[in-house]
Amino acid sequence: MKTTLIPIIGLALVLSAGCQKSRSDAAEDLATERAEASDDIAEARDEAEATMEEADEELVDAEQKRDEAMIDAQDDMGSATADVLAERAEANFTLATKEADARARVAMEKCEALGGVDRTACKSEVDATRAVEETRAIADRDAALAEAKRQD
Repeated sequence: MKTTLIPIIGLALVLSAGCQKSRSDAAEDLATERAEASDDIAEARDEAEATMEEADEELVDAEQKRDEAMIDAQDDMGSATADVLAERAEANFTLATKEADARARVAMEKCEALGGVDRTACKSEVDATRAVEETRAIADRDAALAEAKRQD
């Protein structure tokens, strides 16, 4: 059995000796591998920089779109606010004039109970009060409409 092992061991030594590279071959392979690794890293770095630049451009585009949308929304909000203020001004004017009319009708009815000069004075006072209330309602409406216009 020893006699068969010796040739096998010898063959293994010869084969393993043939598998070893020379120092110059190993150094050349190492240099080639380092150069390839360096090229791979440079390529990966270039790809990463390109990806980051593209992402930065997309971010800038998204920020510009957001800013434009905010400006549009502010314009829409100003317009909507102006519309609401104008509608309120008109509604308040209508309410104020109807209330003034109702008060004037009731006051005129009271005047009817009076006679002569008192009735005439009473009706004149009611008419004057009604005119003042209408003027106040017009002034309030116009001020509110001016404010609405500033919002637009």
